Amino acid sequence: MTGYLVVALIDFAVSIYVLRASRSKTAVSFALLWFCFGIWSLDLFLASSVQDAAALAPWFHALRFGMFFIAPCMIVFFTQITRTRATPAIKSIIAASGLTSLWLYVSNLLQPSILTSTAEGFVTAPDLISSVHEVNFVGASLFCLVLTGSALKNAIFREKQRMRWLIAAIVIGTTLGVISFGSSKLFGMAGNVLGLSILAYALLRHHMISVGTAVHAGLVKAVSLLVLGAGYALLELGMAQTALTTYELGFLRVTALFGMLEAYPRLVLAISGLRDRYFQQPGYNYDYTTTWMLKGLKNCSSLSGLRDLCDEAMLKLIKVEDYHIDLNATRFGGPEQSGWLRIETGATGGVTSLLPPPKNNQALLSSLSDHQGIAFYDEAPEESKDGFTKARASACVPILLHGDIAGFITLGRPLKAAQFTVDDIRLLEWISSEIGPALERLTALDALENSMNEAEKTLTVVSRLNEYNHDVKTPFSNIEALLLAGDAFSPEEQQAKILEQVKKGHALVSTMARMLKGQHKKTFSRFNLNETITDVVSSFPTHAGLVTLELNEVPPFDGYEEEVGILFSNILSNAFRALNKAKSSVVVSTSFDQDRDMIVCTIKDNGAGMSEERLATLWDRSETGYRAQGGSGIGMGVIKRIVSEHGGSITAASQLGSGTEFYLSLPAAKRMKPRDAGVTGLRAVGGN
Repeated sequence: MTGYLVVALIDFAVSIYVLRASRSKTAVSFALLWFCFGIWSLDLFLASSVQDAAALAPWFHALRFGMFFIAPCMIVFFTQITRTRATPAIKSIIAASGLTSLWLYVSNLLQPSILTSTAEGFVTAPDLISSVHEVNFVGASLFCLVLTGSALKNAIFREKQRMRWLIAAIVIGTTLGVISFGSSKLFGMAGNVLGLSILAYALLRHHMISVGTAVHAGLVKAVSLLVLGAGYALLELGMAQTALTTYELGFLRVTALFGMLEAYPRLVLAISGLRDRYFQQPGYNYDYTTTWMLKGLKNCSSLSGLRDLCDEAMLKLIKVEDYHIDLNATRFGGPEQSGWLRIETGATGGVTSLLPPPKNNQALLSSLSDHQGIAFYDEAPEESKDGFTKARASACVPILLHGDIAGFITLGRPLKAAQFTVDDIRLLEWISSEIGPALERLTALDALENSMNEAEKTLTVVSRLNEYNHDVKTPFSNIEALLLAGDAFSPEEQQAKILEQVKKGHALVSTMARMLKGQHKKTFSRFNLNETITDVVSSFPTHAGLVTLELNEVPPFDGYEEEVGILFSNILSNAFRALNKAKSSVVVSTSFDQDRDMIVCTIKDNGAGMSEERLATLWDRSETGYRAQGGSGIGMGVIKRIVSEHGGSITAASQLGSGTEFYLSLPAAKRMKPRDAGVTGLRAVGGN
């Protein structure tokens, strides 16, 4: 049969092509296996075309080694392609199969099998050589199936897809080969073509589709051809019932042929749509997805928005377990930086910063810095395999910017049974070329925003320093008052109080220094507001005797104790400055408003008071009633800021000559700790 010769020539051509493409052990073993199949097909061609048994016998038996050595070559090839370690047991099995094949060939030369004539040509009569060969072939096939099944169990990422194709090749090739032992040699030829074609696909094809998808696609095309064939047959039946001339029949046939060629792709699409609708879960439309993503990339205004867009593509369409976007720091972080930067997201999904990726990922990215195109784990060079494994990456998609690699998108474990489909890889290649300009624009905007935030922080620090500068004057004023107090305190008491004020001044100056260095951090805590008020009053030793504390039981308060201390210190400082009578007094009281769940505090003095105009501008930072005394005008603004930061409110009432009263409300702690349940804070300092 001429078909055997065609198959043999294809086998030889593919063997040569594979050897020219690669000289790896896997490629050499594959070419050797295919060469054996080619020799076997050539032998079958001679057996089916030569009519003289005497002339056929020498050539037939000399070329029979192609059939005998298929079994050991198959084991060697599957050991290589499944990356199975050649253990002593496997080497023994290969040696046993090879020695069996060698014994079969030598025995066949010494005592050739008898050729018998059939309608299809000459065949060998059943004998020991044929039986041993069949056992050797089936045993090798089963062993290869075990090897591939074990590799499938341990495979990761797209390697699983390759193993499934290899199993399909073994099952189809072996089944048709076994049928050919006792039936038409056509099955042997079909097994050769189908089995080895699938092997070639698994070996050479990079963007493999799943076996199920391939079968579905093949069935769709077969059904389309059957429908067109049935339509053409009906046309022939109809023309046979008419009295058309030969010219007219020829014209109709040519027209029908062109119509079928035009209808075939449309029919395939229609049947594919029906298949997807009733038998498969729908995927995504590549053209629609790229159009949607291009619009999204153009409209992105932040790295957070870009990450959300990539989440849709990577996690919901391509469907990987996780992914990371790593950028070349020189291209995106500035010329003063080097290495890699990763777009990190916070718990709420917003981008928090560009941080260096883990060392395992940095090693992988560095090894692929010159790699063109998508790098998949199962296609990566051996020196990169370890990096893929440590980074738990299935693929690395380069981010191209102005023709250079400016970063990578590292994909985790695929979640789809088909791993990466052809559309997935097309989409990744599209993202590789389109995401770079968007990242360049957004990282520049992010850098600008960070610079503005830093500038804002600097301005805030300057403002806070000004506030502390206002407050730091209090200890020095108190020290001055203590030195001028005369006999009001004993020398020991005076020294102790001066030392206390020095410590307070030192703490404030240290805080200012830490703020300049960017090291000062406010501490949020739960504390007793009555105790804080008492401590603040104690910090004014020369005025403490003028203060009456009416501190009732209040619940704990959550906030920044240092800031709250500054709040009360500023209010009391202003109150003391306003005292201008012989019997001056300041009354500080606290209570708890259960209906509003608020701690209420009032500070009332009987000093000079304020006019309505002054009261109207009380909370403006630029306004002060003590400009002549060196007042900066920020004290009341500080008070208002601290109250607002803690979710409270403050109002003031005043009359000239009658004093001023501040009414302050602060929210109580939402959940009381057990140890806070009995907090009272009934401590009084001083009196009238």
